[in-house]
Amino acid sequence: MRPLARGIDPVIYVTAARQKDEITRALRAAGFRVVDRVSESAYLLRATLGVAQDSRPCGTLNNVRYELRAQGRTVISAEAKGWTGACEPNVFDAVSRELRRRVVEMTGTGG
Repeated sequence: MRPLARGIDPVIYVTAARQKDEITRALRAAGFRVVDRVSESAYLLRATLGVAQDSRPCGTLNNVRYELRAQGRTVISAEAKGWTGACEPNVFDAVSRELRRRVVEMTGTGG
């Protein structure tokens, strides 16, 4: 993986086949700037949800993987297994915080 440049706090565009609104909310809560059009960002966040392994009224249990990509290459990734949807604790919040921690560590920005 190529590192992010020091001092760069990436503005990201999110792609997700499912639950994009929940993922975007979690990323913003973790401190990321998320844009609505891919043309507004050099960084793409690909969010992948695995097959549901269990379900509750609040959501499903899934493996979740985030890949922050630039120029077709993965820069940073984070993954976890947990509950999606309205369930608490929520895996999207956890993976978003972990990705944010890794970005801050790599770039020295934000927090």
